[in-house]
Amino acid sequence: MQSLDDDYDDFFNPALFLNEKFVAANRALFQDKVVLELGAGAGLAGFVASQFASRTAITDGNDVVLRLLDQNADQASSPCGVFKLLWGEEDSVVQFQKDFPHPIDVLLGADVVCWPNLVLPLLRTIK
Repeated sequence: MQSLDDDYDDFFNPALFLNEKFVAANRALFQDKVVLELGAGAGLAGFVASQFASRTAITDGNDVVLRLLDQNADQASSPCGVFKLLWGEEDSVVQFQKDFPHPIDVLLGADVVCWPNLVLPLLRTIK
């Protein structure tokens, strides 16, 4: 059985389902848009958004999470891409832009900054 590293084991966040509920309740905001989910974790918001969006990129920086997201994307009823994106790392951003060369209309992310030292890298990546 795959497990996240010790930083994530036994961690359940009650905010996990809020983003997905927002997307489902406001589907018109995502209709025919290009959506990028940052720090996807389980990727629920991205998978829900992919039901309405024209294109969806689900990103995370954790390799175990990415493998699980890939497996879920294979089973998803609508197409979406799973990509590694390391915040604040220029090479990672450039590679993502090559792999997903679409102007982003909507950014998704909820409770993605667990540690203050990630705020600046996240902002650099969004820029």
